[in-house]
Amino acid sequence: MSEKLNALIFYVAITLDLFILFALNFFHYQIQGRFTFIPFWLIPVVTVVFIITVVLLFRKREKSLEDLEYEFLTIMTHKFRTPLVSIKWVLDELNKDNVPHAEKKELIKDTQGAVFELMEVVDNLAGIARSDARLKYSFEPSSIRQMVDSSLEKFSRLIREKEINFHIDSDRNIPIVMADFQKIQFVIDALFENAIKYTPEKGTIYVTLALQEDSIVLAVQDTGVGIKKEDEGKIFRKFYRSEGSRNIDPEGLGLALYMARIIMKDHGGKLWAESEGEGKGSIFFMKIKLPKEVK
Repeated sequence: MSEKLNALIFYVAITLDLFILFALNFFHYQIQGRFTFIPFWLIPVVTVVFIITVVLLFRKREKSLEDLEYEFLTIMTHKFRTPLVSIKWVLDELNKDNVPHAEKKELIKDTQGAVFELMEVVDNLAGIARSDARLKYSFEPSSIRQMVDSSLEKFSRLIREKEINFHIDSDRNIPIVMADFQKIQFVIDALFENAIKYTPEKGTIYVTLALQEDSIVLAVQDTGVGIKKEDEGKIFRKFYRSEGSRNIDPEGLGLALYMARIIMKDHGGKLWAESEGEGKGSIFFMKIKLPKEVK
């Protein structure tokens, strides 16, 4: 359920309850005359208690939003500042005389990494802004296997740095699907990055790509922190981050999985996660339907 709908239900429920209480107070004497067993003081006391409760609920909600805003701004400031500082440092180094060619190549590579980080943050923010006004899609024949290979290449450096055992098992003939290539690529990138980020050094990640009746199913299994049962239904919410994920990556935004689920829903597909519990790894599944003529 979306946050806007939750907020609407909250305010409507409060309004209805207040209306009923005010009506009870307005017709207090009539009610008292018909239901003589009701104490005279009961309705006014219930009204006062309810109004105090409503005020406290509003304050709690406001405080929660303030905390979320502060945390978001803090994270965003750091997310932008860190790569910008890195880029500035690289440019200062490149401006020095007699910088060896090999070192220049490494410095440029570091700059590209910092720029990639900035682009990722901007893409997430742009995506979250567009999602509230409905994402636009451009469907075209797309290869899921090609996207998987692209994600693997994109994150190969991180995989090597953490010495992760990475395995891909794919059916030989994965059909082409009709999809928005860039957006489905975003979903697969998000699943790969999530698995790599939360898998410890020398851990293992298994990726399987298979045909399943009228769909293609991608499964990304890791040996990472796992998911508590109470968190399985929450990890796809906007800005939600479990305690385990915050401990490993305090600066995460909690947007990628939220965006990924919206994209899959708009494609008529599905995105979900399974885990045996905390510390036992997790499996993220992406399911997208085949075109009718391929089924």
